[in-house]
Amino acid sequence: MAQDVLIIGPSGTGKSTSLERLQAEETVIINPTSKPLPIEGYKRKYSLYNPQTKSGNLFHFDKAADILATMDYVDKQMPHVKNLVVDDANYIMAFEYIARAKENGFNKFTDIGTNFANIIM
Repeated sequence: MAQDVLIIGPSGTGKSTSLERLQAEETVIINPTSKPLPIEGYKRKYSLYNPQTKSGNLFHFDKAADILATMDYVDKQMPHVKNLVVDDANYIMAFEYIARAKENGFNKFTDIGTNFANIIM
């Protein structure tokens, strides 16, 4: 049985840095911003996932549907993974707000909120 943990805090308080305490061989990170991880030597521990070889433990997706599909894939196809982290999840909504800025109507906000809630719940 999985246990969900949501870590919230101001910028610069060590949320992402705390990832260095996790065992990389048991961890998958989904990084919506594609920014470098604030972990010393992270490139040795986390490599970009390669679908041909089915190796790697770092994914760069910023769309909710892609993140949900990746979470499902990790759950079903990577049984060794004990920790699945979506780092900087707030950017998922921000990127979608920007992408849909010219779209009229309130429904886009409902869609964006629902997509985000599906990821964090």
